[in-house]
Parts: sequence; C-alpha cells; structure tokens
Amino acid sequence: MRVAFTGFGPFPGVPENPTAQLIATLRDSDDPAFADCTFDVLDVAYGTVGEALDRVLAARPRALVMTGYSRRATALMLESIGTDDCAAQADVAGFVPAAAGSTITRLACPHIDFAALRDALAGAGLRAEVSEDAGRYVCNHTLYTALKRLADSDTPALFVHVPAIAGTALEAESAAAIPLGDLVRAMALIAERLAP
Repeated sequence: MRVAFTGFGPFPGVPENPTAQLIATLRDSDDPAFADCTFDVLDVAYGTVGEALDRVLAARPRALVMTGYSRRATALMLESIGTDDCAAQADVAGFVPAAAGSTITRLACPHIDFAALRDALAGAGLRAEVSEDAGRYVCNHTLYTALKRLADSDTPALFVHVPAIAGTALEAESAAAIPLGDLVRAMALIAERLAP
C-alpha cells in the first residue's frame, strides 16, 4: 500500500471537522495520486489513537500522512515535532490527560525534508509553513504516537494541520481558510513526494 491518509472526526467546539471532509473527498477522487492509498477518519480520543494507528499501519504503507484542523493555522502547517505533552483539555470521550510534567519527550521524523516539501508546495501555489509546535491536544498525541510506532522504520510520517475549508461555517472563526480543491492538490503533491 502506498500512502495511508488520516483525518479526524468532530471534537468539542468543532462539530464538522474539515479533515473528515478532506478524507472523504480523497477517498472519492479519481486522481491517480491517490491510487493504492487508504483513508481513515479517527476519533478525537486519546484512548483510541494507538489502536487506530496500529490498524492503519498494519497495511504497511510506504508513507503515513495525518491531517488535523487548527483554528490558528494560517497555512498548511507541516508539523515536524511531536511531544508527549498534553493540555488539560477533554477529548470527545470526556477524557482529560495528565500533563507530561517537567520532562517533555520530543520526537521528529528523520525521513522527511520539511524545507523541500514546503518549497514544493509553495511552487505549486500552496502556502505552507514548517512548524515545531503541533499543539498539546489529540493531533500532537497522534503524531507522537505514530513517530513512536515507526521509530525503527524508514516510513515517513507527516502531520499536516490545515485551516478551515473556504466557504464553510468554520471559516468565520478560523485564522485562515483554504479551498477544498487546494487541499486535495496539496495531499496529491505530498503523496507523490513521500511515496513516489
């Protein structure tokens, strides 16, 4: 299998997650960039992330591309670091994690040239930034868990925080919005770069 794409379902304050719409659109696309790929929408729940990723990775994808919504994103945010630090904020199951404390573990994916990927997206007219702060919620936890699972693998694992989709209700409360077609183009380019 070539690329495993994931997004998220709703979470408190975001009843319609743009990444769920993105994953559905990718699944239905006839773009050859998405051939031999899988598409999964994960629950925004700390307790199910590990099991969900194990299921996704069981197909042995050549690359893992995870997406999540960020109200603060002003571009496609290419998250280069995942940590074990969590905010005291409830997930969809009502679970509130304990903070990591004074010692925070940081993991990075050594198999991605983030600057080159950002530049490739920019060359296609898609604004992207490299970020070292994936937040302290389930998105960050998912990235950190994926990087732990793939620590002894050469499989690249990328997390992309996306803004709201242009024209949706979420646009009014987000720092930026991006047309759905541009998100699809971005995912196609990312797939081609990570698993040519």
